Amino acid sequence: MEEKNQIKLFTIQDIYDYTDKQIPIDITKKYDPLHFWDDFGEGYYKSYTKQAQIQKYVAWVLDRLRVLAPETLLDVGCGFCRIEPFILDDGKVKEITAIDISQKQLDSAGKYLEDYTKKDKITTVKASGKNMPFEQNMFDCVVSIDCMSHMHLPSVRYVVKNMERVSKKYMIIIERFVYDGEHPQPHIWSHDYPRICYEYNYKVLESVFIMPGVIGMVLKK
Repeated sequence: MEEKNQIKLFTIQDIYDYTDKQIPIDITKKYDPLHFWDDFGEGYYKSYTKQAQIQKYVAWVLDRLRVLAPETLLDVGCGFCRIEPFILDDGKVKEITAIDISQKQLDSAGKYLEDYTKKDKITTVKASGKNMPFEQNMFDCVVSIDCMSHMHLPSVRYVVKNMERVSKKYMIIIERFVYDGEHPQPHIWSHDYPRICYEYNYKVLESVFIMPGVIGMVLKK
């Protein structure tokens, strides 16, 4: 127990110190996802605004949702629900369930969406993508946007398989992919998502680099 208490955890302050003070990141620190995202807290959503320009990957996913036309959607690793208003305002999706492991991020979602007129169409649930508390084929479409890039490979495999379980038909993945195994900071990984999805025999409708280092995939069961 004494040795465990001496483990140094990676926090958002390490990133701030690197960005603002050029203090090298201590790559020996342990990345604990729940601790990291709880530690980020309100700082994550406060760095955004609902009027912010839609990023390229958000525009890409909206284009695909217009074609797939799902009415119900599950967002795996939603953070503070930064993309939910964009999706609902686009008109195809009628209801969104958004899950995250961090209650502090979900609390921030409540503040971020406080004045949003369609917030009643968004249900947030504290849950892990590795163990989703939903029935099989529950959602028309399941998306993971910049979530699995914060997981090591065994966890990614669990999430990809669970996305297929709770989806009726479609899955959308938008994740970091520079090269397989890339691990530039304690909380960031690259994985070969096309290879993983082919291993599970998913039908890949589209696989494309949306921007350097970010891959977008549309999958069908």
